[in-house]
Amino acid sequence: SFEEDALDERDGAKLFPRGDPDFTCRWAKWPAFRRSNVATLFAGDLRRRQGPAVWLNATVTGFSLDREAGRVRTVEAGNFTGRHLSVTADEFVFAAGTIETTRLLQWLHACSDDHAFQHSSALGRFFQDHLSLQVGTVTRRNPAITNRLFAYRFSGAMRRSPHLELTPAAQAGDGAAGAFAYLTMDLGSSALARLKQTVHSLQQRRLAMAAAAGLAVHVPLIAKTAYWRLAHGQLYMPPDVVLRLHLCIEQLPDASNRMRLGEKRDGLGLPIAVLDWAPKPIDEHTLRSAMARLESYWRRSGFAALCPLD
Repeated sequence: SFEEDALDERDGAKLFPRGDPDFTCRWAKWPAFRRSNVATLFAGDLRRRQGPAVWLNATVTGFSLDREAGRVRTVEAGNFTGRHLSVTADEFVFAAGTIETTRLLQWLHACSDDHAFQHSSALGRFFQDHLSLQVGTVTRRNPAITNRLFAYRFSGAMRRSPHLELTPAAQAGDGAAGAFAYLTMDLGSSALARLKQTVHSLQQRRLAMAAAAGLAVHVPLIAKTAYWRLAHGQLYMPPDVVLRLHLCIEQLPDASNRMRLGEKRDGLGLPIAVLDWAPKPIDEHTLRSAMARLESYWRRSGFAALCPLD
């Protein structure tokens, strides 16, 4: 669950407030690599003779339309070597990311003499992004409790990180959009950064003997990290790691934030995407209202005494 009931499983000590009027603690998920990489996850299906056919280095460049039926008949693709590919199908799925999918749909609209989406004024408009900035650093007056509060939790191979999300009531009260706060670790030249570099070298089988011998220096940190993982199911954050607090907001929909086809063409002859986008006054209002409520929440929850926010 992403909801507040996940606190009962991950915060048995009830360090996070329940039912706070301003912020709800949610738990973002970070799947293991083998569960988040498409090629790894579907390797068996892709290798089977009956599995899906995959064309690499084939960029969609045009469409053949059945104008009477009002549907796409064929998708044309090509690459910079001059090779071409035509795919005919009953159904097509556009899944090329926000900007490229929108560009392809607008190109389809242009190829249909502006008939494909003539009944919709939304295509390409209301482009929204997340705006994020650092709003403070956290001083660990009580390092152990701070670690219990904000360090990653592990559930098997799944990593979970706490997000303080602005409640719908707080949003409505301030006339603001959604927002959430989260902590990041600035490893810099900390012992944890050096240990991570050593472990990565070991995983890539390029660890020099001198570096391997240097692991002995990190034995206390390795032991503490192992203890926190086993005893608390958490990552251990050493005292020399700087904790930074970030605030991330959602933009409210605005029709002037849009993507359109430009006059210039790319190397395959398609119009390039032009993005007309800017933060709006309401976005700054959301940031400021969320920051004010976050500061109040930090005091009200008791965090200001345990891990003051600068």
